[in-house]
Amino acid sequence: MAKLSDDLILRIISRLPLKSAVRCKILSKNYNEIISTAKFGRLHALRSSNPTVFHCPAVNSRSFTRIDPLSGSDPISTALPIGISILASCNGVLLARIDCYNEYHVLNPITGGSTIVDHRIGRSQDIGLAVDLVNPISLSSKFQFKLVTFDVNPNQTRFWSTMRFAVVVHSGAPIPAGYPATVVKPEVVFKCKKFARMADRSIRPVYAHGCVHWLGDDAENIVSFNVVKEKPRITDGPLKNGSLNKDAAGGGGGKWFGVAQGSLQFVHGLLEAIVVHKHDYFNDRWRVSHKIGNICNPRAVINNHGTPVLFDGQRLFVRLGKRIYVHCSGKWEKKGEVGCGDEVFFEFLPTLASVSNEHRKRFQWANISFYAMQRVLRYSN
Repeated sequence: MAKLSDDLILRIISRLPLKSAVRCKILSKNYNEIISTAKFGRLHALRSSNPTVFHCPAVNSRSFTRIDPLSGSDPISTALPIGISILASCNGVLLARIDCYNEYHVLNPITGGSTIVDHRIGRSQDIGLAVDLVNPISLSSKFQFKLVTFDVNPNQTRFWSTMRFAVVVHSGAPIPAGYPATVVKPEVVFKCKKFARMADRSIRPVYAHGCVHWLGDDAENIVSFNVVKEKPRITDGPLKNGSLNKDAAGGGGGKWFGVAQGSLQFVHGLLEAIVVHKHDYFNDRWRVSHKIGNICNPRAVINNHGTPVLFDGQRLFVRLGKRIYVHCSGKWEKKGEVGCGDEVFFEFLPTLASVSNEHRKRFQWANISFYAMQRVLRYSN
């Protein structure tokens, strides 16, 4: 029998459950060395993990929690030495702000790589992250990420708004010392009928079909910015046709806006039910895809109904007080507890695409925080 190459052994064992893979270390010294490498940890995280949900405070986070949708284990949490705000998650890459320095990093928690955004950015909740991966399972795969900042002129008239978009581009290639890591393209100005952002902090910009999307107030309109053509447009939102009045949309149990199974999705909670709206990309229309009976806690005086925090196309995550519940296969199941406050939830699907490492000495604590996040997201229970 021909001897297997180390690369083939690595790829075979990385497909095993973690406990079974670790047992293979006793087979030989060579197996022990292969399984002990960081390369094995990265590849196993990518191949074995299902989409993971993580949660953190919306601003100045000093904690980070991972929730595995398909496992029965409790959430895994870690403390961070400095405050970090996670602003976006796109194709396994995160956008984070170091709050004490007001600096922005784009990082891959699986590989540990991070790069600095050399551009002053305004309102953090209006930054969209766009990442397109050519080969997400390649250890050498690189990508180009783009950040799109969005601002509405505060002096807008009664009927018109002036929107300003700034695109920040990073090639993904190593940057020579002394050169900026990112390039800012000329500002794009767009005038349209009066538009207001969604004020809810949990509603973040999302990237789908080559565009970054911002949900308007009352979910009646959506601003979409094509990152290739660098052109914005306004389309109808899920509640454009008055399918739900304003009091019902805001008075139930919160909202969620994101991407699931390749489509834009909007979820809003009512007292009796949670309604999921799905966007048909080809026909540019919204339709109700799910209507699920809401969960409630009659003992609670306030916040006694579930608030949607994430939907992945099959499983609906809601928050009821400190508890997280998941609806799947027609029933609710408790998934653990998280902290209280103004917090956000993101879906995370690991990738091995590399981010060029560009650090500064003053970011020592930031690098330690990124490593703590990496440990939580990389390994399963």
